[in-house]
Amino acid sequence: MACQASSRRVSRCDWRRRVRLPARDSACELDASGRWLVVRRFVTAEEREALYRKALGHLHRRELPPNPSGPNRFFAKVDNAPDIYVDDLLRRLTRRCERCLALQGAVPEDLALGRVCVSGT
Repeated sequence: MACQASSRRVSRCDWRRRVRLPARDSACELDASGRWLVVRRFVTAEEREALYRKALGHLHRRELPPNPSGPNRFFAKVDNAPDIYVDDLLRRLTRRCERCLALQGAVPEDLALGRVCVSGT
């Protein structure tokens, strides 16, 4: 996830060594395999609805190019055109993600995807 300007790249192993996970009964835990971090209740129902409307708006304005992963799927790399895609909601969710993953001040740059907006028809 590429969030703010940062030249530091952090690998998943670096992150695992740095992050202390909360107690098992919290909303943030590793899955049984230890490979995936599961965060429950990360996005509220209202935020989910707003993200859905946002994606549909971008789709209707033809701001989402076709996704090569399949027919009737569309996506955009948010950080390639932040003036089009980044709004207050996305900034809040990005900050929340940074806090959840203990990345404040060391935001890794995801060179493959970064933040994406996706939609399907």
